[in-house]
Amino acid sequence: MTWDKVYETIDDFALLGENWDSYGAGHLPKEFLEKCKPIVKQLEFMEPPFAAPYCGGFQVEWHLDDCYLEIAFSKHTDEILFLKESNHKFTTRKFTFDTFDIEKVKVHCPIV
Repeated sequence: MTWDKVYETIDDFALLGENWDSYGAGHLPKEFLEKCKPIVKQLEFMEPPFAAPYCGGFQVEWHLDDCYLEIAFSKHTDEILFLKESNHKFTTRKFTFDTFDIEKVKVHCPIV
């Protein structure tokens, strides 16, 4: 997948209207999604599947062997949440758009 295609996929989330999932999910503003792009670019170690969780925001996630990795961007709090689950052990970290550090994510993720 090229970065143009990745960015196009992210842009497509801006086309979703209110209640797009029929569970009350909100609209994802283009400005918010633009802030996510440089962070996603840092995750170039793998092609991520993208999701727009119902609680608002944007998420990338991977499932490999016994490891699950999720990075969620909150449109409400300007936070980036990192979650790793491996062998039923959880690691979480919280960043902001200004403090996200891919090297700190790599330390906790053997799939990187």
